[in-house]
Amino acid sequence: MTRHDAEIYTIDFLEKHNINEDNFPFNIKILSRMEDAFNVRNEDDKKIKGGILYPKNIIFIVSDNHKNQNDLIQTLQHEIFGHIAINYLSPDQKNSLLKSIEYESKRDSCDFLDIATKLNNDWHYSKISTLQRAEELFAYIAENTSVNPNYKFTPFENKLDGNTKEKIENIIQNLAAGIRENKLTLQKENFVEKSQDKGMSR
Repeated sequence: MTRHDAEIYTIDFLEKHNINEDNFPFNIKILSRMEDAFNVRNEDDKKIKGGILYPKNIIFIVSDNHKNQNDLIQTLQHEIFGHIAINYLSPDQKNSLLKSIEYESKRDSCDFLDIATKLNNDWHYSKISTLQRAEELFAYIAENTSVNPNYKFTPFENKLDGNTKEKIENIIQNLAAGIRENKLTLQKENFVEKSQDKGMSR
């Protein structure tokens, strides 16, 4: 995908979901290649599709690594409705959600076991904590969640349960609505150095 097309599709996505500087304090930077802005260490780095740079509050998207519009939207949802949206929850809400996802991902009956297995077998994610992998799971589920821009936000419970894909998708849907309606605030205390997406997404 060309950088120009990626920019157009990204603008359309942000407008569709009413994501703007008033409710979303991150900038999106479109790169043609990883080498345009980063020191590329190996061939795997060249394949990275997107990631987050914090505390610079930048989401970067690598256009050359996307096949089409749907592929790009999956990356945008992974970063925005996954890694960033979860940090609009309170620290206690986020912690309870991730712990429930982590616990469920170890059960044979888990209905997102395929994603958990994929992450567990990927060397990029083998070096991070179990709660960080739970956040990656959340972000991967966000990729394919059908986010309805007309969905109305309802306040979250103090403790959140992510023991099924449907429950996680409902949380993602509600987070997107809370951001869109400007009824949620980014919780900066959730952002600690070891919890951030370092650009190894997707």
